[in-house]
Amino acid sequence: MGYSRKTCERLVMAADEDGRITFAQIRKVFPDWDSSFFYDMIGDNFAYSSFLDDARMNEKRFETVMLFWETCPEDYVKGYIFKDTDLFNLSVKGEDIRYAYRESLRNRRLAKTAAIASVIAAVASVIALLR
Repeated sequence: MGYSRKTCERLVMAADEDGRITFAQIRKVFPDWDSSFFYDMIGDNFAYSSFLDDARMNEKRFETVMLFWETCPEDYVKGYIFKDTDLFNLSVKGEDIRYAYRESLRNRRLAKTAAIASVIAAVASVIALLR
């Protein structure tokens, strides 16, 4: 499943400063989405019988991984219903998205500050010319 950049940003910004997030926090951000929506965002595999080969972990799948379990439960199988206490850590990609989002916010603030400063400078120049 593909996820929009906005969805990923909302998810990673809900995590605490250490990059940890509970499913209760995730539900606050995405109240209308059920557990199955988040399966592809989690980098840990579902629990399978040991004789099965897990071909799901390919390079393409890691493009959507935003979270890893703090401690993956043994009953984490397809159809798992997340509990509010389930705890996750941001993946490297999740951390990268959070960093990029924070940088874009910082750059917007700097641009607004520069625009305000230039308006003030222009007004001050006009006032100086009128004197």
